[in-house]
Amino acid sequence: GNCRTTLLCCASPAADSTSETLSALSFAQRAMRCECKAVVNVAEVGDFSGALGLVEIIPDPEADKRQRALVAAERKTSELSKEKEAALLKAKKEQEAAAAARKEGKKQLEEARRKDKENQKLNGDLKKLTEQNTTVQTELSKVKEDAKKDRAALQLKLDQLSKEKDAAVQESARLKTARDSLEKKLGETKTELTKAQASFKKSEATAAKLGKELESTKTELSSVRKELSARAALSQDEVAKEREERRLEAEQLRGEVEAKAE
Repeated sequence: GNCRTTLLCCASPAADSTSETLSALSFAQRAMRCECKAVVNVAEVGDFSGALGLVEIIPDPEADKRQRALVAAERKTSELSKEKEAALLKAKKEQEAAAAARKEGKKQLEEARRKDKENQKLNGDLKKLTEQNTTVQTELSKVKEDAKKDRAALQLKLDQLSKEKDAAVQESARLKTARDSLEKKLGETKTELTKAQASFKKSEATAAKLGKELESTKTELSSVRKELSARAALSQDEVAKEREERRLEAEQLRGEVEAKAE
């Protein structure tokens, strides 16, 4: 209208009010481009030369473009944050799996050591039985004449000892096979553990990369905000200068009208 207008826009620095802040700044920037030629409403009777001027609103495509860029940057920042959290969660799960694999491998190794000790004990028992057999044979050679009556009982005892020896040898072979199998499983477990550690390091590298990209995006966002603030301050200075020129023109026109009236 034919008046001097002052527009006050309120903005918030909070992150959750970013869209409202940008909208208010965009509106203020467009409003500052409005041209209004205000004149003093003093005229003679029948003179309507002081009619109201038209207000023209000039759109600012650059401001809209910057606003879209800022919204896209914030969306990208949110996506990068989600990807980083997913990568950290995956790395944590893989680390837990690796710890479980290490625990299982340790348990199997302890079981193999226990069975190996049992095998050593059986070998010692077998050695003792062999020594006993040798002692019996020596005694038989010495008392051969006196042992004819007990020969059948001694032969039976020797057969029993031989069976126990065979059983001990078979058990030793079985334990050895079980030990070899456990050692093979332990090797496979170590291989899986190495793979899990490599995967964990790769996940950490991915998380670090995403963190750097996030920091870069935040820096770009800060630059865009500073540019918007600078342009808003510059536009306010131009409006103040234009208002002062219009005020001088209005005072000059009023002086001319008063001179005509006198």
